[in-house]
Amino acid sequence: MRDGRQRGGFTVVELLVVLGVMTILASLLFPVLHTVRTEARVATCLSNMEQIATAVGMYQADCGGPPRTALPVALADYVDSARVFTCPEDKPGSDSYSAFFVARSGRAEDHLVLGCPRHRGGGRATVAFGGGKGEADRTCTVSWNGEPVEPGTTVTGGTLTFTDGSQVQIGDGTTVGVLMSFVTSGRTYSLIWMPEGSGAIDCQVTPGSRFEVLTPAAIAGVQGTRFVVQTACEGDINCTGVACQQGHGWVAGAGSGAEQKLGPGQQTVVRRHKKDCHHGHGNGNGHGNGNGNGNGNGNGNGNG
Repeated sequence: MRDGRQRGGFTVVELLVVLGVMTILASLLFPVLHTVRTEARVATCLSNMEQIATAVGMYQADCGGPPRTALPVALADYVDSARVFTCPEDKPGSDSYSAFFVARSGRAEDHLVLGCPRHRGGGRATVAFGGGKGEADRTCTVSWNGEPVEPGTTVTGGTLTFTDGSQVQIGDGTTVGVLMSFVTSGRTYSLIWMPEGSGAIDCQVTPGSRFEVLTPAAIAGVQGTRFVVQTACEGDINCTGVACQQGHGWVAGAGSGAEQKLGPGQQTVVRRHKKDCHHGHGNGNGHGNGNGNGNGNGNGNGNG
């Protein structure tokens, strides 16, 4: 005769029910945990950049100008830990921010831009402006001859197109690097750079957007205008010529910070000795069209 006592434990059906409930709970909790982890990394990145922005301010007060070497080297004595130079989305020990650092000696209200495009697979940027203020916004796609290019990429010749409709026509053989393009406070903000040497670009900027071109000698900034930037070398001197064809803009010496305002039909030339220039504004893969230099690498950790 069988024992009338019931055996303890779960039946197969009960186990399946428990496993089903656990699976549902896990599927609900995983996105929440992922979001929390993502936001925590964004917050850490912003904190890093706010500390770097503060350190840059102290460096400028001591040295009379912005850093001209990679940020971890220049600011080593101004931060508590070297970890602030590495975004949590980057490899440990990496220099995450130097390639996206732009300094403006002459614009005290907005003396630097520091960016990081790594978050959410490039779908979100963290951006710190002068004074240590941090903001988080989305990145914008930039295309070269119809093909998307990543921040830090260099291209030769062809056309750069930005999501706000702004375009840059690049002369044959002229190299341009894409620093970042992002939206902040509802406004598109794009930054590109030109290396030392001869070259010319024609920029058509959509009204309402901010756009800046960095060269070894100058920083040219505009809002809703068309302008031409041409670089050249005269012996040991880097030269940057800026001609404003429509709208208004400004040009600041990359070293002195002396700023000039330009109106329609006005132009200026800024000169700077090569020994005072820090070369290279970004790093990444290079591209060239049929008239350019072919594929290459845009090397260097850069400062504006």
